Amino acid sequence: MKVVIEKQNSAVQLVLFVIIGCLAMGAGYSFAVLKDQQLSLILAGAVILLAGFAAALGRFDPLLIIDESGLFDSRLGVGKILWADIEDVQIQGGYGNRFLSFRINRPEPYLARLRGDKRAKTLFQHDLGFRRFNVDMREIEVNLLDLKAQIDVLIARDRQGRNARVN
Repeated sequence: MKVVIEKQNSAVQLVLFVIIGCLAMGAGYSFAVLKDQQLSLILAGAVILLAGFAAALGRFDPLLIIDESGLFDSRLGVGKILWADIEDVQIQGGYGNRFLSFRINRPEPYLARLRGDKRAKTLFQHDLGFRRFNVDMREIEVNLLDLKAQIDVLIARDRQGRNARVN
C-alpha cells in the first residue's frame, strides 16, 4: 500500500491563469488594433514569464507519503519516520483541527534532524512532555478512520516482520 497526498495550489494557479489570459488578450489587442509592437512584445514576455511560473506551481510536491516502510510528511521536517519507531497512532481533533498523532519510541534521531525555530519549538514541547509528532490533516480530504486502520495494519505488519527476523 502506498498513499501519496500532494500539495494543492489551485487558488494561486487560478489567479495566475486569469492574469495570463488578460495579458495575452492585451498583447493581441495592442498588436492587432493599436499596432504597437513594443507594447505587444512586453505583454507577450509577461505572458511567457507568468506561464512558466504557473507551470512551476503546477508541479506538486508530495505533502504526505505513507508506504510499507514508514511515513513522510514534508511539513514535519524530520524525514521519513519508520514504522519500527512508531509506538502508536491516534486521531485527534477539535476546534476545526484534525490530525494524526504519532507516538515515537525513539524521538531523538528525528529531533536531531530539525533546524532553527522548528527545532527550538519542538524541543520545548518535548521537554514539556508532548512527545508526539502531529500530522495536520485539516485540509486533506481523507477518511481518518480508514487511514488510521491502514496505518495500524502497516505498523503490525512491520512488527511481525521484525519478530520473525529475531526468532
